[in-house]
Amino acid sequence: MEPRTKFALGAAVMLGIGGWFAWQRTETPRSGTVENPWAPIPLEVRYQEQSIATVTTKEAPITVRAPRGAETVDALRWGDGKLEEAVDTPCGRRFLSVISTSIDSDDAGGFRAKTSEIGSITAFVDNRGGPARTLRIGTLELAVAGNAVFRQPVYTDPCDGTVVVMLDGASLGPMDVKKSLLVDPTGKRCYSVREVYYGLPMFAPDPKPPELLSPKKLREVSSLTSVLEPAPERVQTIGISADRKELMEVPCGEP
Repeated sequence: MEPRTKFALGAAVMLGIGGWFAWQRTETPRSGTVENPWAPIPLEVRYQEQSIATVTTKEAPITVRAPRGAETVDALRWGDGKLEEAVDTPCGRRFLSVISTSIDSDDAGGFRAKTSEIGSITAFVDNRGGPARTLRIGTLELAVAGNAVFRQPVYTDPCDGTVVVMLDGASLGPMDVKKSLLVDPTGKRCYSVREVYYGLPMFAPDPKPPELLSPKKLREVSSLTSVLEPAPERVQTIGISADRKELMEVPCGEP
């Protein structure tokens, strides 16, 4: 074979190998939506261990520059460049792997990523008539608007034990990090908690008297669905019945 022919053949082979590697490195944009169940607490979205977005709203569009061959949703679930999310909790920032059931293709061929809300609590602050405040649960700081009823989901699954709850720098006391909480900055309000049943009367449980809550700045609460507003007249349910818990302010009785 002539030297020129050998050279041309070798150059063609090298170009072919270089082109193959370049093709392998080609990135394909995948557009989708990320849901943040803890908004406005920031949710950092990471892909291939690189931060690509910070979401402070309930949902936001993102684009993932996925390697060629990772165009499918399964590659986002299981590939080397899997999606991760990081969120602030009462025990510090925690990274959450986006599990397989939380990434789904949409009708337009994109994807929707959502982290399970299991392991969340809700922080309530009855700040009616009060100024803007700062609520601190462990290491997590939350901005509470003035003259408002504050309600914020908080992710606590990786945390254990008790944390100190503080309002404007003053300690309100310890609280089980797995329990939802209600803060009354005045420490002077009384509340009642009432269970509301929806469904056929024949399946209705025996009525219970409302639970009365005496004045306290910090208290543990559970499964509140309506806070300082009446429970709805009707709700949609998959089964034959449903129940809700309503918390309302009531006049304080005699000591």
